[in-house]
Amino acid sequence: MLTAVALVVFAAVLTWFFLLRPGSPAFIFKLDREGIYFVATFIGSVVLFYLVTAVGILFPRRWGYYLFRAFLYIHLFVGFPITTILAYRGLSYVRAPSIKRHFGVSTESHEPTALSQRTKVTLILIGTALVALYLWMMLAF
Repeated sequence: MLTAVALVVFAAVLTWFFLLRPGSPAFIFKLDREGIYFVATFIGSVVLFYLVTAVGILFPRRWGYYLFRAFLYIHLFVGFPITTILAYRGLSYVRAPSIKRHFGVSTESHEPTALSQRTKVTLILIGTALVALYLWMMLAF
């Protein structure tokens, strides 16, 4: 629950700092004149992802568990080195059967434990694309 509250607070801070603060280069009211819709769209999608993940954690659902795991996997790559350490510790925590049951995820013994090769390649490609997008955003703007 503490993680969900932290995600909501972080989403609110991101929204204020990048979109609603008049001194920000991506200030929402300057977008029409300067044409940086992509920045606002990127930041808005990150804020929306944080909020939906927070709702999935606060009201434990199966999709909330998978969104939280996706959130942790994304932060393994994006926030090197600080969020990488935190995400790795969080992933080791959410793999516990008691956490899976809390979210309504089945923990039966016949469930495969290893990811398929196709899933691993997909996750690596998504992670690489996110890192490339992050670096492009940092270097271009």
